[in-house]
Amino acid sequence: MFKLPEYVLEAVEKVGFKEPTTIQERVIPAVFSGKSIIGQSQTGTGKTHSFLLPIMARINSEKMEVQAVITAPTRELAAQIYKAAVSLNEHFPEDKQIHIKSFVGGTDKQRSIEKLTSQPQLVIGTPGRIKDLSEVNALIVYTADVLVVDEADLMIDLGFMEDVDKIAARMAPELQMLVFSATIPEKLQPFLKKYMNNPKHIHVDPTKVSVEKLEHILVPVRHRDKAQLVKTIIELQNPFLALIFANTKQNADELADALLEKGLQVGRLHGNLPARERKRVMKEIKALKYQYVVATDLAARGIDIEGVSHVINYELPQDLDFYVHRCGR
Repeated sequence: MFKLPEYVLEAVEKVGFKEPTTIQERVIPAVFSGKSIIGQSQTGTGKTHSFLLPIMARINSEKMEVQAVITAPTRELAAQIYKAAVSLNEHFPEDKQIHIKSFVGGTDKQRSIEKLTSQPQLVIGTPGRIKDLSEVNALIVYTADVLVVDEADLMIDLGFMEDVDKIAARMAPELQMLVFSATIPEKLQPFLKKYMNNPKHIHVDPTKVSVEKLEHILVPVRHRDKAQLVKTIIELQNPFLALIFANTKQNADELADALLEKGLQVGRLHGNLPARERKRVMKEIKALKYQYVVATDLAARGIDIEGVSHVINYELPQDLDFYVHRCGR
């Protein structure tokens, strides 16, 4: 299957995957053969393993140098990719195991530099931190010939493409670039043209616009207090875990504060939270400390939160694709 080495396929089985998803069937052979690709697919289609498996299969465990760099727009998403890579690596034979490191913003930069006593073979992280470490030559990326840009449309929204550009410029001239994005905005085109020569475009159409067995309910607000209305709805529904989406950080904070005042256990997830705070909140969500989590699209995008039983749109997103992402939870 996919011409991947036997030990990689065995590791896939051990982490519990049985059948490849559509995007994996199409992306894995292209990446393994060295092609640059632009991959478009919905969240939750198995995209992470579609690039991790062929990249990890091609890394030479005997060469102690950076061979591939994977960038993600948020610390949480980078942590998720890192966790998936480590999980696979644990099931590789000892002589095939890869030195994997994660570098993300919001952590002590000097400590990251001090820890780089040897070069990792696979680097996963946020663009700003990887760029900073490469600019002071603590992380030597010119040996790497594979660069992954995950959630590229979100990279653009958050203003990180300049950092990705600076990383790419320091890497091997013959660069295999793998760009994944739910949409391909116009602003992304100059970057794609600069680094990608005749890439393979893989577009996996969603089989359903939103997830099956999902009931959509429209609640008229009229002149009612929206925070009170949300409280009434969630108390009536008594969800196992509800994600409540607001469009801005300020609105998310105001709603979370209003619900806390009404005596509910509420977590919040948005870009203004310091790194340590976001990490703590994610940990507490996974430990089921909260029944309700108020989030913004950018903070929750691409993050796997298990056990979500209800999604409430406090506000409808301006980009309706985000509604599909929210409901896909």
